[in-house]
Amino acid sequence: MSEFKRASWSRRFIAYTIDNIIVELFWIVLIIAIVGLTPIDRSDVFDIIDPENELGFGNEEIGQILTLEPSSSAGDIIFGYASVVPFRFLYWVYFEKTRGQTIGKRMMQIKTIKIDGSDQDIGSIIILNACKTSLIPFDVLFGVLFFRGKKERVSNRFTNTIVVSE
Repeated sequence: MSEFKRASWSRRFIAYTIDNIIVELFWIVLIIAIVGLTPIDRSDVFDIIDPENELGFGNEEIGQILTLEPSSSAGDIIFGYASVVPFRFLYWVYFEKTRGQTIGKRMMQIKTIKIDGSDQDIGSIIILNACKTSLIPFDVLFGVLFFRGKKERVSNRFTNTIVVSE
């Protein structure tokens, strides 16, 4: 374990941010495609909202889905967050399992491995990414507090993994 250089928190955070941007962009494109391809007659709705059709077909609906406006209800915000969580989880699991690292980790030249240097197994990948998509603030905070200087999240300790610089 001493031959591995652990990745810094800043490199890990930047990789996490890059991966989230990728997932969010994919999600936005998917929502736009779904709204654009939904076969319903919107003409009556748009005649009421925009009688002069200044916005163009479908812009109002897409804008309401992709933005948080003062009129957005708590349910809309929760739905928006909850609908992207599975994409995040699947993205991380897919890339960690098939490529050994996500796009963000590859860009930051870091990788998660088992403490003995071997590749992660599917069980550790699922646990790490479930914690990453749902408990990341607590996972990191408790890791910083309880494992000072080790640069580990609690889930890393639980799965016997470390994040190393390549």
